[in-house]
Amino acid sequence: MTSRSDAGVFHVRALLLGVLYVCGSLLFVTSMLSKTTTLTNVSSNTCPTVRGVDQIIVLLVDALRPDFVLPALSPHYLDGVECSTVSARGVDGNVNGDRRSTLTYMEENLKRVAHPSHGFFFLSDTPTITAQRIKAITTGTTPAFLEVGTNLNTDEVQIDNILLQLRRRSILLGDDTWLNLFPDHQGNASFWKHTHALPPYNVSDFDTNDATVIADLMPLLLSETAEQAPDDYARLIIGHLLAVDHVGHRHHASHPAMYKKLSDINEMLRNVTKRLREERQTSMRTLLVVFGDHGMTNSGDHGGDSEGERDSFMYAELFESSRDSVHAPVNSSDKFQRKNNLTEKRWEDNIDEDLSRLKACRDVAGVHPGKLSAVHQVDLTPTLALLLGVPIPFSNVGRVIPEMVALSNPDVNMSASEECNWKQLTSYFDEAGLYIKPEWKDSNLSLRRRIAQMSHFARSIRMEIRRDGAFIGSSLCMVTALSLLRNGDIQQVICGRSVLGIGTLFLLVLRLLAVFANSFIIKESVEVFCLLQLLLIAALFVAPTKGGGRHASFLIVILLVLLRVAVPLVSRERSHITHTAEATSHLEMWLAKQFPEFHYNSVGIILGAALFVFSAPTMPHRLMGIVLGTVAAVCYGQPLIHHIGPFVFFALTFFFRGMGPLRYTALVLWSSSLCNDNYVASASIAVSGVLLPVVLTATRHLPVVPQALMLHLYMWVSFFAQGNQCLLNTVDLNASFVGLPFNSVALGSVFVLSRLCNAFLFAPIAVMITYGTDRARGWRVCYLLLYITLAQSAVSSFNGYIQKSHLMFFPIFCPKFIFDFCIGMAACIGYALAALLA
Repeated sequence: MTSRSDAGVFHVRALLLGVLYVCGSLLFVTSMLSKTTTLTNVSSNTCPTVRGVDQIIVLLVDALRPDFVLPALSPHYLDGVECSTVSARGVDGNVNGDRRSTLTYMEENLKRVAHPSHGFFFLSDTPTITAQRIKAITTGTTPAFLEVGTNLNTDEVQIDNILLQLRRRSILLGDDTWLNLFPDHQGNASFWKHTHALPPYNVSDFDTNDATVIADLMPLLLSETAEQAPDDYARLIIGHLLAVDHVGHRHHASHPAMYKKLSDINEMLRNVTKRLREERQTSMRTLLVVFGDHGMTNSGDHGGDSEGERDSFMYAELFESSRDSVHAPVNSSDKFQRKNNLTEKRWEDNIDEDLSRLKACRDVAGVHPGKLSAVHQVDLTPTLALLLGVPIPFSNVGRVIPEMVALSNPDVNMSASEECNWKQLTSYFDEAGLYIKPEWKDSNLSLRRRIAQMSHFARSIRMEIRRDGAFIGSSLCMVTALSLLRNGDIQQVICGRSVLGIGTLFLLVLRLLAVFANSFIIKESVEVFCLLQLLLIAALFVAPTKGGGRHASFLIVILLVLLRVAVPLVSRERSHITHTAEATSHLEMWLAKQFPEFHYNSVGIILGAALFVFSAPTMPHRLMGIVLGTVAAVCYGQPLIHHIGPFVFFALTFFFRGMGPLRYTALVLWSSSLCNDNYVASASIAVSGVLLPVVLTATRHLPVVPQALMLHLYMWVSFFAQGNQCLLNTVDLNASFVGLPFNSVALGSVFVLSRLCNAFLFAPIAVMITYGTDRARGWRVCYLLLYITLAQSAVSSFNGYIQKSHLMFFPIFCPKFIFDFCIGMAACIGYALAALLA
């Protein structure tokens, strides 16, 4: 037993270490990924008058990927086939030849050259997160990478935007993320005429939001007209549809539920356009714009920079006045010839080099080539402003979309519109202190090319690095990492001549330095798994041959076999090229194929409880384990009771002696219940958590340093075995609403982080429970485990500073040090929990 003063020494050291790490890491992260430089200037200069539109109806289909509209592109987005090698496949659009429901209304119209519509590949910047995409669409700016963290807790937009310019002539239906960005409260009367917003986080609900949006939209199409409300009719109506995004998060991109929702949206589009075309009697000209804020991976995730996540689709259709003879059916394509010519010129000029890869996709899309362009998401902002006759937002970095303007007005003076756009960009560059290259003022270079280059430059420097803060933060991180050499246990290994000790140091150094190579980061799940197996084999060779040594050897052999068989089955592979994780693990794919109707969400709880009962040391523990498993399973999914039940049981364990293992198991089973219907991940959390004390028992004969490193590696293997990767699009946001009948950003964040970092949160508690009779050894292991985890995270941050100009900074190094930072924080919290609970 250790004295309270001995434990206090470890706690003080852990506190000092944690403070040094947190200060350095926070300073580094906030300096490296500071938010974009924005100006509060409000533009007041409108562009030369064009024959715009009286009203724009925006239907934002969250996570609308191009192949959801153009099924001929399914081989590219679903199977990774290059568009240049894809042959035209008609409307079926998939390798197997089976018909999948898509948005055929848009596809059919894009095949008709005389139809007043146009399609666009709609490319978003990273991060591909809804709140940041809404900011880009409304302000014309590109939010920085760090602002991904505001998706659950969005800040009010403080800069000029299209809603501000419209002065309470806008209506919102759907996702309440818009209201977080543009509040509709009494003190702010600048944005909305009317709102009906719904919370977006219950991804298991595919119907409520979209049904409400459509139910509200249909009567508004008749009431919000110049005839019905001549003084204040809404000029911009926004309907934000969430079902596609929710199906992706809950299932995956090619799940039957996805095609069911796409079919529903397709029918909704036909109903909306029929009302606009046949039932609405108005003198107004209306533009319907349907687009996605981002795409998704095949697993249904988003947040990263893969093609599937950045590529979305936009469709625009013009509805002339019901009293205009032009509204009659058109038999000639002459009216839209200029629009089609502008499309061809866009592809021929290749001004936007990052969009040129989509030309091959256009050629095989199965629609009229003159009706399919490619634009950046920020380009929509100045285009909407121009068509609505309001000033372009001051900080906009997008450029006017000629094809959309020509759709509304074939005779528009495009040069005048582009000159207005150029002047707005120049004003922004001057005010923001951005460098203006001489050629951008050279009249010998076309306005279109000048604007494109300025837009590209502004988007490319969207992240401002505070170099002094980044340097100081990374230096503090390295002090944290290098101080590991001052640890007494590490020094003993360095000074000793033990083969096991030298081998452990080699593996530790390899683990710390592997983060400097992007290939090791991509295959980190394989790296930590191999290192763990090496340490377990070493533990097997040094196990005592007498007494409890045979039992330890038996346990290690069983662990090696279980890990070797199970981990590859439940882990999601990460791609070298696309920087995405596979949609599902091998085990999930096999189960989905063999048992498609099996969705028993409590399987993780039951399996974890069964393993605990099997490994419990006494009959009372076994009985209590059965009670705990029953309580957790019965309470599963019940509003609030889902969380209250396990935690009431957790609290009751403090009234009985020797209930530490049950306390730990209650936390593990609770975290396994946060996976919603992902029962494989749930089972993985439960099994890895319940097995951790067994791992500790089997390796008690190891010195402190090898055991601490082995636990560090085991936690990382558990992290990957739960379907996680160091990619933002693999974060399971489903956990934020499990068992909650209401929205809570605070609780939702706790649930998501508990789902993500459970191994690092609960491992110190498992250590102290296992070493209940040798707490001095337990605190040494806990302290060194914390030290190694923080050192690895600190080295990752330092590497981020070194690699800040690397081509793979955003796809690989940036997500890695963000995840390492979160895991380092979780390790600190885990140590504190062990000090309080164990």
